[in-house]
Amino acid sequence: MNQVASARPLQLTAVSRDTLSSRNVLCRNRAPFEVQWLGLDWLFNLGPAPAPVMPANQPRHYVECDWGGARVVVGIDRSALERLAAMAMPGAEPSSWPVPVLLAALEVAASALTEIVEGVSRKSLRIVSIAGRPDVTGLEAYGWSATSRRNAFEGELLLDATAGRFLATALREQPFAAPLGGWNSLPIRVRLMAGWVDLSTSALRSIAQRDVVVLDECLLSAGDRLLVLLGPRLGVPCELQGSALQVLEGVQEIMADIDDSVAAGSGLIDDVPVRVTFDLGEREIPLGDLRSLQPGYLFNLGRDPRNTVSIRANGRLIGEGELVDIEGRVGVSVLRFTLDAE
Repeated sequence: MNQVASARPLQLTAVSRDTLSSRNVLCRNRAPFEVQWLGLDWLFNLGPAPAPVMPANQPRHYVECDWGGARVVVGIDRSALERLAAMAMPGAEPSSWPVPVLLAALEVAASALTEIVEGVSRKSLRIVSIAGRPDVTGLEAYGWSATSRRNAFEGELLLDATAGRFLATALREQPFAAPLGGWNSLPIRVRLMAGWVDLSTSALRSIAQRDVVVLDECLLSAGDRLLVLLGPRLGVPCELQGSALQVLEGVQEIMADIDDSVAAGSGLIDDVPVRVTFDLGEREIPLGDLRSLQPGYLFNLGRDPRNTVSIRANGRLIGEGELVDIEGRVGVSVLRFTLDAE
């Protein structure tokens, strides 16, 4: 039996577009929200879901809420519930209270937060019950934390699709927090791009030493300007100054897609286009440096990179050449070429 025909379909988790849109808003790093609550200044934060396993002596309760018809479940430790109840009702000893009494005290403690949520979302929010961990099918899990000068609480936040959409709508316009510097040393490979040409597979195979390839798109210009390629569609215009590279402008989008509709329609493998690029070398630059790029910034390359041009097919190094002028057009004279090159 044909292996492809007999293959079983993948069992993948289905994610709707609405859920994906909400998740992409909620799973972003934001500065904590500042709230006045129970006479204290609090910082509330939303983050990744915490591990569900809890110590046996720290059971977690789950507070079921109705938010404008949407389902919200807040997971919180029993000890944290008791502390909140004691803060809302000074002098009380909630450690021995049954769950219904604890629920009533929680409603009192959460009333100020409820008003804030209702004011922002324009949807009613009420506490329904307190129980054990629910069936999480159909619920998106997140983590929450609340800290003040004297207290720190954390737990789970379980949202159905509607609640996730409500919360994402409320947070969509909130600015993202600037990430910490932990990724600043991450090396990013960039290329000093001279240009490219799109060749058919058969034309690429026919290239030999000393052939001259004329560029379809030349990124070199007068004054030794070129483009530092940060990815398939992003680049930074720069100017070569000996062994240094000076940034001229900020990051720009590059619109240069291969048009393979003709090749795809013909069904001929030899007509499939290959993007052949020509660059003056690669460099690894820390992410922190890339984030701070402004006109006038200088990269020290250590040497003048114009001695040779690297030839790559779809990103793979296949040869070297030198830049030549062909009656006003820029081309590359091939010095070394092999499709077996690494």
